[in-house]
Amino acid sequence: MFALNAHALLMKAKTKNCDVVVLPAGFWSARDNKHRDRLIADAQKAAQAHGVALIAGVDVVWPPVLKEGIPASMVKNEAIPFFGFAVTRDGTLHGPWQQLSIISAHTGTAPAMAHRKRIVDIAGTRIIVLICGEMLNEDYRQPLGSATADLVVDIGHSTYKRVRQTMRVVARLANKPALHVQHLSFMDTMIFIDRHGQEHNRSAGPDHTYLTQSFWYGWTIRDI
Repeated sequence: MFALNAHALLMKAKTKNCDVVVLPAGFWSARDNKHRDRLIADAQKAAQAHGVALIAGVDVVWPPVLKEGIPASMVKNEAIPFFGFAVTRDGTLHGPWQQLSIISAHTGTAPAMAHRKRIVDIAGTRIIVLICGEMLNEDYRQPLGSATADLVVDIGHSTYKRVRQTMRVVARLANKPALHVQHLSFMDTMIFIDRHGQEHNRSAGPDHTYLTQSFWYGWTIRDI
């Protein structure tokens, strides 16, 4: 099923002359880290086969003890079971990167981020990738302005009331455009903020849906 969905999405992107497909955090779920690596390897092969880059997330299934949320100890010990990765058009894999922070309160307690390891060059655009709640961590946002990147991408699990405001802050601090995607059950909009803090969002609503045998996807396209 993974191969079917990955190939279908990348084929759709290729017909639209897209350079990269950006999917949310937790777009795929893995049973364990070995299964995660197999899913990423499949994505890598699919991206290379279609010549379309991919940025996406894979979550390792939470043990039952985590049903109430991620405890602070998992943040401190760099054990959050959520991962992001990128594949360039030639099949080069970047990552997987582990999500390091969930909420703003983790500022000052979460592990340090090596921003340079999160930068991917796709079609001449250097993209720095954040995973979901990392965008809320001041320790991760402040260095974005000096990062040698052209665009900030945050792959989200879901959204919350202040996501647009947060992405405007990210764009301002980075002095770079910022893009955010999330699961459609929460919001059908791809958020794009230019370096001046102006929103240029796109709907991924009913006119932009793609169906497979088991799933449906909302999509939209943004020129950057």
